[in-house]
Amino acid sequence: MGQAQLGSGKPYGSLLGGGSPASLKSPEELAKENRARNSELFRTAAWAGVKWLAENMEVFTADDLWDYLEDFNFDYTPEPRLLGSVIRRGKKEGIIAEGDKIFRSRRKVCHGRPIRCWVSLVYKGEDK
Repeated sequence: MGQAQLGSGKPYGSLLGGGSPASLKSPEELAKENRARNSELFRTAAWAGVKWLAENMEVFTADDLWDYLEDFNFDYTPEPRLLGSVIRRGKKEGIIAEGDKIFRSRRKVCHGRPIRCWVSLVYKGEDK
């Protein structure tokens, strides 16, 4: 007794956040919403990382940003292009600029491919 059963008249949807079985979201819809939430969380964390790196390092790469993100348990991106868009935002907002040096990535998944360095325009220096 007390458990909702099929045909009992109790809406299963209320157990899962909806009102009726017809209002329940499909697994595909739930997965899409979850990806969107994860993408926004990742974008927010990455933006915080760009700002932190710009304030604390004269020159940095995307590998340094990944190191920052991994400290907060972000070891993957839900959308591969997100990191680039966040770095471009830093450039657009005038806190970083493209550097003229190219480094080899330290990340195994990148297989040592060349990556750009970014130069901080807001670096606070050693004597903060």
